[in-house]
Amino acid sequence: MRTIATAAASVGWVWVRSNSRSRAVLLLAGGASVVIVIGLGLALLRPAPKAPPAVSPTPAFQPAPTPRPTQATIALDIADELKLGPHAVNAMAVEPGVVWLATQGVTAGAAGTLLRVDASPVHTAASWTIGGDPVAVAAAGDFVWVANGVGVGSGAVSEPNTVEQFNVATGALTHRYTVLDPRGLVANPTTALVISTAAGQQTAITLLTAGNEKLVTTLPGTLNAPVSSLSPEVAVAVCSNEAYLALTNLFTSGSSVTIYALPQSGGTAHQVVTILDDYEASMTCNTSSLFLIGAAGDGDVSVARVTIADGGITNLWEGPYPVAVAFLSGRVWIAYADASLNQSVLTSLDPGTGLAAPVRSILPVAPTDPNGSLLIPGDSGLWVVASQGNLLLHVATS
Repeated sequence: MRTIATAAASVGWVWVRSNSRSRAVLLLAGGASVVIVIGLGLALLRPAPKAPPAVSPTPAFQPAPTPRPTQATIALDIADELKLGPHAVNAMAVEPGVVWLATQGVTAGAAGTLLRVDASPVHTAASWTIGGDPVAVAAAGDFVWVANGVGVGSGAVSEPNTVEQFNVATGALTHRYTVLDPRGLVANPTTALVISTAAGQQTAITLLTAGNEKLVTTLPGTLNAPVSSLSPEVAVAVCSNEAYLALTNLFTSGSSVTIYALPQSGGTAHQVVTILDDYEASMTCNTSSLFLIGAAGDGDVSVARVTIADGGITNLWEGPYPVAVAFLSGRVWIAYADASLNQSVLTSLDPGTGLAAPVRSILPVAPTDPNGSLLIPGDSGLWVVASQGNLLLHVATS
């Protein structure tokens, strides 16, 4: 379901990708006038408050004071960077020593490309042909998996509604699975979970193994692409062998986001929390908490913490619209637009208090850049795709 992305296209700070896809993304930048537009757009898009559904018990919301200390601006500590060429990156996955990047086809019907980037030294080690609308990448063990979406618009895309399984050493296509509207992936050493759209505003979780597909469960809601992201994959997080999915439910009177947890290799799913009056979720996690964009109880844009054990919600930070979030080195890292600087900013938050770091860094993203940054933690720092989607940055965080 692309309801939210379609609505976002009327706001003014959105972009339609070159292959006729209509998945809108917010600009990761902007001056004061652009920020005003975002504020108006979010106010229009945010559903009115409503009573909770009878089947979705909701823990009490616990707002916390939002510390906003003065921050100094420093140079970004870029350990490495790699120019990726003219094709924008749609999806990224990181494992020790390797970064996987998926780019879309540049014309209707054209294939996309999967790039293997070795981290030390940073260089493109291999490239393989994939479907034209890659929406998610995941890697583990001997395999890397690519989910190819349906594409949107009048132009056809290459290999739609498929998941491709590649051997990481040889690049050989091991299996191609048929999956209707795949939206997220969770990789295991020899298998993968694919999250896809099912009939009736439902989500199907399917285990892919050795060329076979086995339905694990079906859950209410859909894995939506937030208006600040290129892919719905940002609504999936994996920590401590648990996979967390943020699924959106749309009603005539509004919407909600419910987060489910299930074992990384498949199994019984259980509900963690339902967040009322919300419709999007970019999230990251650590062993005890989930950290979400857009989960403010008062309707403002924010970063919130959800305690996994009891579903308790604490509003950590409110401010300019954050477009990417990651957890690394005991900190919650966010990228957002700063109106006073007319720049895109990277900073971090204390996961317990929400207190922002005393320093922040400028991301090399032009004010007119239509791409939301991809921000993924690695074993030696953050990996960022920025600058029209064709520049990979390795950012040192300690």
